[in-house]
Amino acid sequence: MPRVGWTTGDLDIHDIGVDGQGRPVFVNTLFGCLATVSERHSFVPLWKPPFISKLAAEDRCHLNGLAMEAGVPRYVTVVGRSDVADGWREHRAGGGSVIDVEKNEVVLEGLSMPHSPRLYRGKLWLLDSGRGQFGRRRPAPCQRERRARR
Repeated sequence: MPRVGWTTGDLDIHDIGVDGQGRPVFVNTLFGCLATVSERHSFVPLWKPPFISKLAAEDRCHLNGLAMEAGVPRYVTVVGRSDVADGWREHRAGGGSVIDVEKNEVVLEGLSMPHSPRLYRGKLWLLDSGRGQFGRRRPAPCQRERRARR
């Protein structure tokens, strides 16, 4: 039985996780950001890719996947690094990227319509769906891990 529910406007949510405080964190594809729920608005933005100049309902980069690590957003996938309405569509064949949310930098590029990144046993798994491939890579340690090693 559902205990809690939220209503949003048209956001084109593609992926969802839960943060360390139990709040949903979702990929707001239409606005090109990571977001969470709000009691007053359709969403509260939490992060946007550095190449997105403003939040607008234009699906600029087709942000679509989210990998969480210990209740914190760690990686996202975009189909194309574009800052214009529907600009990602021109980059489907090889303009896809994985972005490290903490560092605000691209860590993998040249993908075709990447989706569904997940961290499992210290490796980043994702779909390169335009090529029909599934694979993994070892991501760089996050800042929390680097601080703990000092």
